[in-house]
Amino acid sequence: MYIKMEYIQKELESRIEQSHIIHESFLLSFKLYESSIQEFEKNILYLCMPTDFSDEVKESICGRALNFMIFCKEDCELDYLKDSNYLFLRADLFDIFSYVNQLGDIFHRYNNWEQKLLSLLTSDGSYQEAIDIGNEMISVPMAMMDINHQILAVTKGCEKQDTLLFSMSHGYGYHFLNIINRSNPTLEEVSEKGVCEVINSISGNRLRVYKIRKDVYSSFFIGFHKADKKEYHSADICLFDFFVKYLKQLVAVSEKNQSNRDSDFAVFMEELILNPEHPVDYLKIHMDKFHLNSNQTWQILCIKFMNFLQFRTTYHYEIMNQIRQIITGCHCALINSNIAVLVDGSTDLSVCLSMLQYLLITNDAVCACSSTYMNLDQTCQVWNQLQFILDKERSENGSNVLFYKDYYQEHCLSILREEFPEQTLYHSALYKIQEFDIQNHTDYLPTLICYLQNNCSMNTTADMLEIHRNSLLYRIRKIEELLGFEIADSEERIPMLFSSFLIQNQQKE
Repeated sequence: MYIKMEYIQKELESRIEQSHIIHESFLLSFKLYESSIQEFEKNILYLCMPTDFSDEVKESICGRALNFMIFCKEDCELDYLKDSNYLFLRADLFDIFSYVNQLGDIFHRYNNWEQKLLSLLTSDGSYQEAIDIGNEMISVPMAMMDINHQILAVTKGCEKQDTLLFSMSHGYGYHFLNIINRSNPTLEEVSEKGVCEVINSISGNRLRVYKIRKDVYSSFFIGFHKADKKEYHSADICLFDFFVKYLKQLVAVSEKNQSNRDSDFAVFMEELILNPEHPVDYLKIHMDKFHLNSNQTWQILCIKFMNFLQFRTTYHYEIMNQIRQIITGCHCALINSNIAVLVDGSTDLSVCLSMLQYLLITNDAVCACSSTYMNLDQTCQVWNQLQFILDKERSENGSNVLFYKDYYQEHCLSILREEFPEQTLYHSALYKIQEFDIQNHTDYLPTLICYLQNNCSMNTTADMLEIHRNSLLYRIRKIEELLGFEIADSEERIPMLFSSFLIQNQQKE
């Protein structure tokens, strides 16, 4: 790793008397100056005493962009170094050796840090791992988010510094957006310049923001958050720039690897969904490939986009990345412009779905959630169940999340009605009560349906109908007189219950 003079300046800040950094430095190592040195190298930091500079040496370095660390007990004239970077320290010859050890430690730590970043690229590390490694050398808290303001990674343990970092550590990226939009420069300027520095309009703290472009449709933002209201040290900005370069590479590598994984998994899911019959060993081979446990239950989510965005494949991949952040351990695939999400059946989706709701609303999408099932061989049938409820587009309460269990009855009835004329499925008793209501202007049929669907409970039915229990008792006796049998104890109860669901479903339509 190239070490910058700014890094050394910050590391030894308390001991440096004077800093003179006028050009960008890329230091590979350091050397104690010796008279035998004939030629100075621009990538070497030279440790010198003022007495080391003869007139000939001064002339040789004039006009050159070199790097020096000068040690002297007294003030001294250093005009001959005006074209070079230098750090001046009050020390004598014997102190130099301690500084040699410190410099060795500095070079070692920064090189080791770069090796960790390189390893992250080769191992397909996560964004959170990158942030964690970054904070080993960068003391400023940072957070990474996507263009939809979803938090991808954030510095751990720093959330109490102010409200912004607290919000971002809990996944609320829109607070970041509000601050940027209310600050100078604006988010649009960040996008144009690629990097800018803003002042938190609430706390007055500094925020340096970098844009990392992924493709034509999407980008990431990484923010470095300074909570003490002071300006950034020049070394911090250099480290930010260096770290962001690696982060850009990680984004490129991650997206490429993820794209390959997505493609492979999509082929597998398409096979399960579109071809219910496949070789016996096919399932086992692919479950091993994707590390899927054969002894667990499963759940499928299907996300359907309601507008033209459904045709933008790159957009789908961006959404899938966000879903993986929300639902840990899930697998995503693009199936016929819909996103299929395979989830461990034991996963508690209650919190995940509340976060997913925001994603659905902002992207005009609907999510259908299956019930849990035992075997991936059943995926085709489960997927078809979800296609039935996706036609609903919104739940009765207006939610963008639909659960198959809420539509199970309706689905079963619709299948039956496709096979048999609807009238043949109705129980004759309900027809009889319906005819009586028409002729006598009564409402016995709704009463009977409610009674059947509440397991013939007088109290529950009375509460549902909002009538007195005696009134209900009178109605049920009249209905039983018309039918000629007691409903609760009759073998006809179940067929009548089934018919009541058919009638209700017809009324909804």
